[in-house]
Amino acid sequence: MEPPDSHEDLLELLSRSGKAVFAIDSSDRIVLWNTGAERLLGYPAADVLGRSCHQAMSGRDVYGNRYCFGECPILRMRDRGETIQPFEIVLESRDAGPKKLRCSILSIPGQRPELTTLVHILAETNGSHPDPGNVFSRFSGPIPHPGLTPLLPPRPASSPLTKREREVLRLLSEGKKTDEMGEQLFISDVTVRNHIQNILRKLNVHSKLEAVVYAYQNQLL
Repeated sequence: MEPPDSHEDLLELLSRSGKAVFAIDSSDRIVLWNTGAERLLGYPAADVLGRSCHQAMSGRDVYGNRYCFGECPILRMRDRGETIQPFEIVLESRDAGPKKLRCSILSIPGQRPELTTLVHILAETNGSHPDPGNVFSRFSGPIPHPGLTPLLPPRPASSPLTKREREVLRLLSEGKKTDEMGEQLFISDVTVRNHIQNILRKLNVHSKLEAVVYAYQNQLL
């Protein structure tokens, strides 16, 4: 796989990798749930997107102790600037009961503090690393202190997205690839990319991941 060169490519690369991936925003809300996560845990995107991560996941450590709470320990580690190493966690799947998984975290800075994201890459604990070669870790970075965040143009007072643009946003939150979105919406890949560029411009965000975070924070989906 070619190394990523921009945050805009992250969702597409994760989708093409076949990894099980979900992401949360700074409020512990699930904003991304891809096909791999659905396949691994059995929950369709519609059942988890927009929900609080600790309520949806109910994660436990390998000894059975509750790990996921409203005060997410991973979010707190990120806020303190600590490096988050891959760890094992037990998540309840829909059909197969508890699953012991290995989780790798990508801390993705946003252009505004509220658009920062924690991407979780999951893998079965069979010795494989969720992110072999740290292909995706280069997207991760320190979260700037809010007081040091550069001044940026304000968010739009309203987001005049079309029905089709909202459909594209929904598919982005499900981790769909560009060609998959085109097939599902019966439009060309070029048209999908044009819709995405329009969404980024209208929402005043810089990446597809920021777009889905903004969408859930502002009830666009």
